[in-house]
Amino acid sequence: MKKTRVFSEAFKKEKVSLIEKGEISVSEVSELYDVSHTAVYKWLKKYGLQESERIVVEKKSEGKKNIELNRKIASLEQLIG
Repeated sequence: MKKTRVFSEAFKKEKVSLIEKGEISVSEVSELYDVSHTAVYKWLKKYGLQESERIVVEKKSEGKKNIELNRKIASLEQLIG
């Protein structure tokens, strides 16, 4: 059974602001907080700037590399015990 998590409005607004400033990508928010891309895009629609059209451009960034490294560390720690 999957746990239902609830993110506060302030949390969502903060992440939307970071995405709009280009400090973090939708994919990074999705990975870091284990939330679907669809949910993050809904946050953008609800709390973001009211634009008629939005283009999202993402690139592999340092944050993405850090996520991958953290996963690798976690798996190695599990092997060690």
